[in-house]
Amino acid sequence: MAHADNQVEVLGPKLGGTADIASKALETLRVTLLDAQKLVSDVDGQVAPLAGGAKETLTAARSALGQVQKSLGTLTDAATPVLKQADKTFIGTAALTGPDSAVLRDLAQTLKAFEEAARALRTLANMLERNPETLIRGKSR
Repeated sequence: MAHADNQVEVLGPKLGGTADIASKALETLRVTLLDAQKLVSDVDGQVAPLAGGAKETLTAARSALGQVQKSLGTLTDAATPVLKQADKTFIGTAALTGPDSAVLRDLAQTLKAFEEAARALRTLANMLERNPETLIRGKSR
């Protein structure tokens, strides 16, 4: 039994230190649990207002999307005839301005005639500048 008493004496300080550490750890755990409980309580108090706000936001978003959908339907209905007319206009324009177009051929001929007329006027102006008396006497024979 003397041996057992010696062991208790030797272990006594170690057990006391371990008991202090365990007591401090339990106190820290108790404080941590109280903090966690308060945090859960605070979060729980915020969930209902947040959920209500989210529900209101979703309701407003659904309403806005419904209005957008109606507006897009109206816009589509209004734009369809305009787009069809624009398509016809582009087809007509392509026919007028295509490479085999009579309008372009006539325009090219007209521009060529203007070019010839401008050249003739330039020649006349040059001749009158060199011989202004030609206006008075006429063409010499």
